[in-house]
Amino acid sequence: MEKSNEDAFRGIEILKMSVADELLKLAKLKEQGVISESEFLQMKQELIRKMSESS
Repeated sequence: MEKSNEDAFRGIEILKMSVADELLKLAKLKEQGVISESEFLQMKQELIRKMSESS
């Protein structure tokens, strides 16, 4: 793989990891009652949208 392709792949993997981390944080907030189910779903969709725009 070319260097630029490797860098792009690494960036996507880091983005996926950070999105997964954010989803875990949101799930924990929902479990604790800090955010509602609808807020969780809205924030989750926003994270997924951002991830798809970046890839």
